[in-house]
Amino acid sequence: MTILIGLILISAHHPASAQHISEPVGFIKVNANASSDLALSFPLQRNPILQAKVVSVVGNSLVISASLEENELVYSTGVQPNHYFIRVHKASSDSGALNGTWYSIVANTDSTGAPPLSQLTVEPDGPQSLQARGLAVGG
Repeated sequence: MTILIGLILISAHHPASAQHISEPVGFIKVNANASSDLALSFPLQRNPILQAKVVSVVGNSLVISASLEENELVYSTGVQPNHYFIRVHKASSDSGALNGTWYSIVANTDSTGAPPLSQLTVEPDGPQSLQARGLAVGG
């Protein structure tokens, strides 16, 4: 099992920000009623900052083969401004139902041992843990 760790950056439009214009690369036609509100979302995805194999899973905690500092991937106002998450990448048939799902990282430990191992704790998206939902170990 392999997970990808990505980064979500949130930025507000600011009038003083620079404008960038490029050639159109495609379009989507959306019909909207003139007298209603319409919320649109653009599915943008950044490149992963880390790709690691899952060594073990207990509840919503994963031990991964990666070298990390303590809480390096945890959002903290004024300290760590980025939001990180894991995305499950199917590497075995055991985790097929979880393929493509993602979870916010709420804690991570520093690395121990050789090869380095770190523990990630993720926010559950329901009553079942990742372990109970069948997240597979290995790759």
